[in-house]
Amino acid sequence: MSISASEFSEDVAHTNIDLVRGYKALQNEF
Repeated sequence: MSISASEFSEDVAHTNIDLVRGYKALQNEF
């Protein structure tokens, strides 16, 4: 796997974590 591919997958992982945190935050508000 190339360096750019691993960096991309890491960015996707961080984005997914942010989405999950935002989703849980919305659930806590309602």
